[in-house]
Amino acid sequence: MNKLLLLILLISSPLRAKVIDRIVGIVGNEVISQSDIEEATILLQERDMAKVLDHLIEHKLLLICAEKETLTIKQEEISNAVEDAILKVRGRFLSDEEYELELSRSGLTEKDLRIKYTKEMRENLLIQKLFQKKFGKELAVSDIETIDFYNNYKDSIPPMPAAINFLGVDVYYSASNKAKNIAKKKANNILKRINKGESFSKLAKKYSDDPITSQRGGDLGTLNPMDLAPEFQSILINMKEGETKLTEIGNVYHIVQCNSKYEDLITLSDIMIKIQPIKADSEAIKGIIETVKENLEKEDMDAIQGLPLHTTKILNWGDGFIPLQKTPFSKLESIEIDKIYTFNTLMGFQIIKPIELREERMPTWEELRPELKELLYQQKMQMNYGKLIHKLKQDIFVKRML
Repeated sequence: MNKLLLLILLISSPLRAKVIDRIVGIVGNEVISQSDIEEATILLQERDMAKVLDHLIEHKLLLICAEKETLTIKQEEISNAVEDAILKVRGRFLSDEEYELELSRSGLTEKDLRIKYTKEMRENLLIQKLFQKKFGKELAVSDIETIDFYNNYKDSIPPMPAAINFLGVDVYYSASNKAKNIAKKKANNILKRINKGESFSKLAKKYSDDPITSQRGGDLGTLNPMDLAPEFQSILINMKEGETKLTEIGNVYHIVQCNSKYEDLITLSDIMIKIQPIKADSEAIKGIIETVKENLEKEDMDAIQGLPLHTTKILNWGDGFIPLQKTPFSKLESIEIDKIYTFNTLMGFQIIKPIELREERMPTWEELRPELKELLYQQKMQMNYGKLIHKLKQDIFVKRML
């Protein structure tokens, strides 16, 4: 499946034309076909066809209910929603030129997409308006409700982890040709062994520099290429089952193997070979590291921001706490405020100046208020939704044939 159709699947139901096939469900006067089920499994990323059928039945029930309620959607609302959907498609491409090219390759125009989305967005807006009419005030969540929930379930609320507020900067090294050649030679030797029939999994466990995937024999699982970095997208979209490719991304060589493909999904394995800096590479950025340290000492982040973009990136401005487990530090008690720390990273070095520490503690109601409101809202929505679907199944003919 080409890139454009794959993107459309991520936003709404598939663009493919209906075919006459087996009927697996009836809702009122509407039918659900086997092809509807197969297409929805891709959209929902759900392999259990019984669950997918339930979803489609509920969707049709809600649309029938909305029509009985004589709900209408203004054309302006539909047009705005369609434009948003088109923008989401465009946003998945690196440029307008690439987007236009994919449209042309697919034999489609933006007019075709707008026709498709007009129906989809009208249905989505109708269901939203139905919820507003049916549930309305019942979904409102007061502060009193959130306070009661907080007090009643305080013992079940997980504590806020230990956290640190700091000034931090990433410093990148530029790998020399010598460093690249060493890593590329190693990667090519592994690729040759794979092509000669050696186990990809065993080689990944032995040679991959990724500490997590190497334990799984390089297994990355089943992914949608469009969810990955653009550099990976161009490689994976055209890969065939069983094919293995070597590619350089950043300071890493990846040996990627396509194990299987299903519509817009691909099952991958990967062996990561880092381009390790040689002494000359590390020496080349010593001056930048010292400059960063001096400015961190003075807390002059503006001066650091003025350094060449390809050499540094500000990791944290010191304007918010970050959980300790998301930092290079392991124990809060071992951290000294205002001390400059330097850590090795895949791309170079990370320089950090801690400015404030926060121990693990219970969050206050004020801190949890937005999350509690959303949680209680979703609970109310789920309860009312379940009641509505139950009633609609009693009032509207439904037959499952799957």
